[in-house]
Amino acid sequence: GSSMRRRGAGKVVAVKVPKPGVERELMADLTAMRRAAEMCDALGLELGFDSASILREYEVQVPLEFDFEREAAVMDTAARSLLKGPPASVYSHLSKTGAHWLGSCTIPRIVPPLCTPCCIVMEWAEGQAMTEAAKWGDPSTLPPPAECRRVVTALLQALGQQIFVDRCFHSDPHPGNIIMNTRTGELTLLDFGQSKAISPEECERIAWLIMAVAGRCDETVASAAADAGVVLSKVGKKKTNKKAGAGGSKVDEASKGSKAAPRMSVPVLSAREEKKLKRRQSKKRGKKGRRGDAGDAAGDGDEDEEQEEAAQSAGSDI
Repeated sequence: GSSMRRRGAGKVVAVKVPKPGVERELMADLTAMRRAAEMCDALGLELGFDSASILREYEVQVPLEFDFEREAAVMDTAARSLLKGPPASVYSHLSKTGAHWLGSCTIPRIVPPLCTPCCIVMEWAEGQAMTEAAKWGDPSTLPPPAECRRVVTALLQALGQQIFVDRCFHSDPHPGNIIMNTRTGELTLLDFGQSKAISPEECERIAWLIMAVAGRCDETVASAAADAGVVLSKVGKKKTNKKAGAGGSKVDEASKGSKAAPRMSVPVLSAREEKKLKRRQSKKRGKKGRRGDAGDAAGDGDEDEEQEEAAQSAGSDI
């Protein structure tokens, strides 16, 4: 869709209307891309990620972008949620870590009497889109580092609340959909046509996946991604090159001539959390393939292990 600025009765508003023919063209492009991905899968061509399932998800989500009534309802719910703020438990956790809730990210409120199935009228957001405020690839146009950290933190907090509290989130937060008001420091999220509602179970799987990525454990990432329905190939495999030098050592080509990426001093996934994740995933697989007494014994073993772990961790802060 496209938006325009309108003034009436002393109030400036933004009006979003669909562009003619865009939906038909976009769906045709997505269908062609999905068929190409399925052909690659049939021919055994590995792209390193599950492209076919991603494109199938897009085919489901993209038509929702042209449902303006749904978008207006999602915007209204998300705006009220951000205005209210996160649950008290979030504030408590932030205070323990020395951080705080910024609350500087907002969503334009809609004007319900003026909205129709083909038109959304909303408050006008003052400021510049991120694409205009800073040029891609030109560090000289970026704000100071402290301001960059503030902006990123505010956006992550707002998106985190949408994903883990509201369970309905903006799924297309590219720089053109983020308005920066340099005078007030306020950030505004636009265009909720691409938004995704998830179940509590999906929310939990996303949480495990994020912790696995933050912990930088390739095998755990692949396992958590598979649990979330995404298949990754060649995860954790590194190409090596045998050298004829002393000791016949192997040299990692990926690290040759470059410094290793810094790792977190404290892993996000502890050994106990990672073990719990793997046990949980093995239980799901066991439910499908468990047969006879052997399967029952395995299940009992998992329960005994959980009880032992609970006894060992009694009184600890998880």
